[in-house]
Amino acid sequence: MQKSDRLVLVLMAGGVLVMLLWMMRAANLLPSSNSPHPGFGLAPGAPAPAIKAEGWINGEAPTEESLRGKVVVVNAWAYWCGYCMQDAPELITLYKSYERQDDVVFVGLTAEGVANLSDSREFVKQAGYPWANGYGAFDTMLQYGNNYLPAAWVIGRDGKVTWNLGMEHIESMKEAIDRALATSPPNTAPTVEEGAATADSPKNAADSLDSTESTTE
Repeated sequence: MQKSDRLVLVLMAGGVLVMLLWMMRAANLLPSSNSPHPGFGLAPGAPAPAIKAEGWINGEAPTEESLRGKVVVVNAWAYWCGYCMQDAPELITLYKSYERQDDVVFVGLTAEGVANLSDSREFVKQAGYPWANGYGAFDTMLQYGNNYLPAAWVIGRDGKVTWNLGMEHIESMKEAIDRALATSPPNTAPTVEEGAATADSPKNAADSLDSTESTTE
């Protein structure tokens, strides 16, 4: 086959590929650049699941009252997730920019339970997360529906998801938080299910110990 013939075949194949992509976009089989990337869980407008965990590291379990009418940032992580550790400094910088605002609350969640508690505690320490982190939050993570870690959601004052990490190419987390703050607070919020571990009613001795840990552990 001559060089010119190979060039013609390459150009034809490229043309076919472009046409296929155009047809898929026209049929809405490809996400638009203004659409959230799939796999990052609950999309805007979905009610935020109740926050439920086996116990808490670096703080106490949030209560329904403490979250009502506030903007809640939920950060999902795992001790074995390298990208979670990599993203920690940026997330902490964002947290510090709202640290003095009572109407913004950061909450960390991991599905890893008591069996990996020491690893999770070490991760929180190394990452430098200053907010409370629930461990054994498998049921809550299942309801959030993310396929990837790290994952994050911004919950509006109305208790509904207003942003997830799959929208980062459209709007930054900070922009989403500021947008949520600009709304008037209603009388709803992400809830903590009855039976979830709290500082007042830990499920086991490990819960009691972790609920009183300081951020400088």
